[in-house]
Amino acid sequence: MLAALAVAGCGVSTEEEEPVGTDAEEISTARCAGTTARAKARIKVMTLNLRHDSDEWKRRFELIADEIDRVDPDVIGLQEIEIGAGQSGYLNGLLAKRGHAKYNVYEKRKSGFRGYFTGEGVGIMSRWPIVEEHHEDTGNMRISLFARVKHPNGGFFDVVNTHLHNGGGEANDAERLDQAKQTVGLANRWSDCYATVLTGDMNASPTSPAMKHFAGAGFVDSYEKVHGADAARTGNTSPVVLREGAFEQSPRRRIDFVLGRRAGARVATPLSSAVVLKNHDAKGFYPSDHFAVMTTYDLGF
Repeated sequence: MLAALAVAGCGVSTEEEEPVGTDAEEISTARCAGTTARAKARIKVMTLNLRHDSDEWKRRFELIADEIDRVDPDVIGLQEIEIGAGQSGYLNGLLAKRGHAKYNVYEKRKSGFRGYFTGEGVGIMSRWPIVEEHHEDTGNMRISLFARVKHPNGGFFDVVNTHLHNGGGEANDAERLDQAKQTVGLANRWSDCYATVLTGDMNASPTSPAMKHFAGAGFVDSYEKVHGADAARTGNTSPVVLREGAFEQSPRRRIDFVLGRRAGARVATPLSSAVVLKNHDAKGFYPSDHFAVMTTYDLGF
C-alpha cells in the first residue's frame, strides 16, 4: 500500500549520495522534485529529553505530563527513556488521567550489550498510527529510529529521532558527525519521498559538524527558521538545574532540535517554534534537565 502511494521517479536519495549545494532549504526543495502533494495538514512536533530514571523521575513525569497535555503535540521524539522502567507507558497513563489520548509508541534501547543493559533508549510517540519502523545502531551505545506515520487524511510522513554522543573536543565532534551521517542514511534508505521531521538531543551547537551535515542533507532547523538571529538568544535548552528552589533557569546551550525536510511539493514549512517544558512545581523543581522544543508545521502529503 505504501509503495503504491509513492510517486514514480521521485528521485529518492540514498545514503551514498553526496548532497548538492550548502543551503538546507535549497537542498530540501530539490529533493524529490517531481513529487506532487494532494493535501496539507498542520502538525505539532516536539523533541523531549526525559532524563531517564534520575532525579525523582515520577515526580518529574507529573510535570512532563502537564506540559504535554497543555501544548498537545502530535508527535514526540523522546530521548533518555528508561525503557526498562516502562517510562513511556507510565507517561501515557499520566496523560490518560488528564483526559489526553494515549500515544502510539515505537522505542528501542541503546545499542550494544552495555547499551541494552542500561535500560535506556530513545522513542517516538505519535497521535496517529505508526505503520513502519526501522532503526540504526550508530555506535557508542547510540541508536536512531525511523517511523512512518499515517495521517488521518490518508497521507504519510516520516519521523526520525536520535540522541547523539556527548562530550566536547574534536574526537567527540567526529563521533557525532559519524552518527549524524548514519542517521541521515537511515532517513534516506527508507524514504519514499514523504516529508520528514527529525528530532533529537544532538549534544551539539547549531554550527557543529553534525548539524552542518543535517543541513547539507536538506534538514532545516525549524527554530532558527522561525526566529532568525534571535534563536541564539531565546532557543537555549540545556542545562536545566534539577533541585528545589531553582526557579530561575539560564540554560547556556541550544542542543535540542526539531528539523524538517520537504519532498518536492510535500512541504515541511515551520509556522511557529517554541522552547517549552519550562513549567515547575511549587518548590521550583523542573520536569527535566533539558527544556523541550515544539514546532508547528504545515506538512504536505
